[in-house]
Amino acid sequence: MSQELTDTRTRAHGWPSVLIYALGVGAVIFLWRAVVAATNSMVGGHYGLAVTSILAALCWVLGFAGAKHNGRRMRYLAFGAWGINVFAPLAGLVVDFHYSNPWFEAGRTYFYLPTLGAIAAFAWLMWSRPAAMAARQMEK
Repeated sequence: MSQELTDTRTRAHGWPSVLIYALGVGAVIFLWRAVVAATNSMVGGHYGLAVTSILAALCWVLGFAGAKHNGRRMRYLAFGAWGINVFAPLAGLVVDFHYSNPWFEAGRTYFYLPTLGAIAAFAWLMWSRPAAMAARQMEK
């Protein structure tokens, strides 16, 4: 167990880079649509819809920031945000969210891409965590 491990991590290239930037594009789209939906919901007196729309968008923005930054504390933040984004769409099957919310009926408005993106982001965080990388390096 006294083997020396080296940190061989580099910047993401290939499909991980595409995934991270796709999550960023999704976060920007959901944030923009959430601001518009929250404004309309507040004017209409639907405060719960406004809050959940903003909360969903903030979870996407924080998840993207955590996955992009990839530091230890940011990974914790990203795990929490993507965990919410994986399970909240399931609540969207029962709870009434605004149709522009990425959690609405498990992401139906966006062809279920928010839910698939959240699952992919969560899987990427699990795959790229330093402990898993060290374990894979020990196997070599």
